[in-house]
Amino acid sequence: MNTYDREQKEFMPKCIKDTIQIINSMKKNLELKKNVITNQALLLEYVFDLLQNEIDNTELTEELCESKDDFLVYSRKAFAKSILTKVENWEGNKNDK
Repeated sequence: MNTYDREQKEFMPKCIKDTIQIINSMKKNLELKKNVITNQALLLEYVFDLLQNEIDNTELTEELCESKDDFLVYSRKAFAKSILTKVENWEGNKNDK
């Protein structure tokens, strides 16, 4: 066996080990990213549920408001509707592309 063959034989296992380490590192990074995306999705779902509950559980309309407190409650409902509408429009535009 010449020197070149010996070096090739020694290099291959190291190359394979390095490749395996890179693959394992990439798998860990992908798992971390997957967890972050999952957590973000859960947070968004929670926020959307809060907004929808604000809309569903507020029966006040602008005409029915009689006090400052009523206007505050109604404003929260209007704000929640506004945010959900913007998100729906944003998602619609994103899906059109």
